[in-house]
Amino acid sequence: MEYSKGSINNGFVPYSFPLPSYLVRKQLWESCLKNYELEGGIDLNMLASKFRFSGGQIRDAAHTAYIFAGDKNPASPVLSPEDLQKISIKAARRSPIRNWALLP
Repeated sequence: MEYSKGSINNGFVPYSFPLPSYLVRKQLWESCLKNYELEGGIDLNMLASKFRFSGGQIRDAAHTAYIFAGDKNPASPVLSPEDLQKISIKAARRSPIRNWALLP
């Protein structure tokens, strides 16, 4: 069976969502980190201003940093500023389509 290119409806409508503003990103970081034990010195202002992530990217970065913290201390993982920054730098270099959260 042959179809013309314009006759196939794949059910998807492309839509671009704007990235959250600095203030919203800061609130998202705060909200995503509230469920984890944190080391002192985590700078939410720096995370929100340096990394222009979507809400999902922020959630993924926080969770991946927690996994890394668990690798260092499985009994009592504590998120450090270094873990968050290292993971956020990796996330910023990856395409949002790729699942970077599962990569080392």
